[in-house]
Amino acid sequence: MPGQNLRTRKMQRTREDVARTAARLFLAHGYERTTVDQIADAAEVSQRTVFRYFPAKEDLALAPLAASGDALVRALRSRPEEESPMSAMRAAFGKVLSTLQEGGASGVDAPLLRLIDRTPSLSAELLRRAAGLETRLAEVIAEREGIHTGSDVRPQLMVAVFAAAGSVAMRDWCGKESTTLSHIGTLLESALDHMGPGLFGDWRSGSDGHTVTSRLNGDG
Repeated sequence: MPGQNLRTRKMQRTREDVARTAARLFLAHGYERTTVDQIADAAEVSQRTVFRYFPAKEDLALAPLAASGDALVRALRSRPEEESPMSAMRAAFGKVLSTLQEGGASGVDAPLLRLIDRTPSLSAELLRRAAGLETRLAEVIAEREGIHTGSDVRPQLMVAVFAAAGSVAMRDWCGKESTTLSHIGTLLESALDHMGPGLFGDWRSGSDGHTVTSRLNGDG
């Protein structure tokens, strides 16, 4: 119904306004020193409205990354079936990173990423939430390959390896004080290139995947 669509758009605009206001205050004053009351006042909404869209304060800072995680899952699901799992993951991440670099996903930029990296409570919460994203990505990989995560460890292992490489790339990027998001992709590709072919090859035709799975499952 037209009325419902208008209400939905209004709610989305309010949510985005609150998130942008929070990010601006976090960057100006620091995450710990910024209160929800200050965010509500600056966004010209009630504290109740803030909590309606963001149940916890950390949600205000991490919401843009949560949206990027959702985009990564969608991008991975849309990759061609003939791509190997790791090739699909790399391409999906590259697509999301390109969108961020072009400003197509609001809220994620170099200052925000550094704020999260330098705020222990936020980086710890991001790490906790990353486990859920890894599970979702592993399920997409398993579905693509026609296998089950309960009996084949490769999807979880591959996603964990990718996440570990991403963590290394992010720390390196933060240390270099780069302001270019695409540089994260370059560092990630470099980290992944240092890893062996057991996870990165074609699981359906090569023997490497079978050997890795057999060893991990204790079959020899």
